[in-house]
Amino acid sequence: MRSPAQLKAYALLGVASAAWAGNIVLGRAVRAEIPPLGMAFWRWALALGVASPFLVPAVVRNGAVVRRQWRLIAILAVLGMVVFHSLLYVAVHTTTAINATLILAISPILIPPAARVILGQRQTRGELLGALVSTLGVVVIVARGQWSVLRELAFTRGDVMMLGATAAWSLYSVVLKLKPRELEPGALLGACMAVAVLCLFPLYLWETLFIQVMPVTVSSVLVLTYLALGASLLAYYCYNRGVAELGPVSAGLSINLIPVFTTAFAFVFLSEQLHGFHLAGMLAIALGSWLGTSVAREPRPG
Repeated sequence: MRSPAQLKAYALLGVASAAWAGNIVLGRAVRAEIPPLGMAFWRWALALGVASPFLVPAVVRNGAVVRRQWRLIAILAVLGMVVFHSLLYVAVHTTTAINATLILAISPILIPPAARVILGQRQTRGELLGALVSTLGVVVIVARGQWSVLRELAFTRGDVMMLGATAAWSLYSVVLKLKPRELEPGALLGACMAVAVLCLFPLYLWETLFIQVMPVTVSSVLVLTYLALGASLLAYYCYNRGVAELGPVSAGLSINLIPVFTTAFAFVFLSEQLHGFHLAGMLAIALGSWLGTSVAREPRPG
């Protein structure tokens, strides 16, 4: 029987998954108009500007803890905000929203081995088996169900970028569990956002000078507003609270909801098609997630 706190945590994780599904679909939809690094920079810069009246007081209250934990904050900001979103927005230039989100769905399988290394959590045979099955699902997706693609190494750049983004997110989920209890969620989010903006600014400046200038249009403003308020502030707050309550392994399972939301959004807004290899890969990833978590978490005798 789930406690009220656990049920609330699952609900918050569902909200985060829906918000991030919209993030992926929008990134794909506006890929020709909004450059990827500009999108990553402005989503966090705008989010920080909007939330500063609420987050700055929290950071000030937690000043001593923030200074003590600056390395942890920097790692979380780089993994979860800089690397993850930069790679994701680059990835959707050459892979579909559905493919990107299905690759992201292996995150719950990558988390347990990372948790063993970083947190000292023991890895079981079920987790290893789940990782293998889920990896097979990813191979099916990126190969488009055609094994000749593997022989010719004809992966799209977007698929590879999305694998890197997924690895970064998995590490973020594990490292997040190292947050000390005395550090308020608002203080952590505010500090991480500030670090992310500082790290992304030189990348955005380079992109502006040599690749593409960020356009100022009605659509770009609307997209960035959603990314800042929904996919940044709301989603990260909900996910961080879910991890704090359930732990990284259980909370990481919520990533499997993102393909469901993304597929629905992509059908409606992008006219993307769901193919047989998507379904096969999704089933393998789901089976791997079940093997790597539900089976692995069964209590052992002794």
